[in-house]
Amino acid sequence: SQIKPRQAVTHWTLRERRPSNISLVELSPQTGRGHQLRLHMKAMGHPILGDSLHAPNKAIATCAPRLCLHAYRLEVDWKGHRIVAESTKPF
Repeated sequence: SQIKPRQAVTHWTLRERRPSNISLVELSPQTGRGHQLRLHMKAMGHPILGDSLHAPNKAIATCAPRLCLHAYRLEVDWKGHRIVAESTKPF
């Protein structure tokens, strides 16, 4: 039997271009698949800095001490309530 891949949707917006060919991108996942954001950025040709698992080369994987993927806002529906958490720290 053949396994069918599940759909994964991520909306993105370019927020800022920085020196050294680095950009700040806002990602809004519409589905919750494992490694979804990392895989979508890699597929677009813009892997996340410090991604030692999915980066196409060692330079991108090791240019940061950790994965440069940060959430500034999380929204979750739980038991009939919407829970919102925001970070005020700029990236």
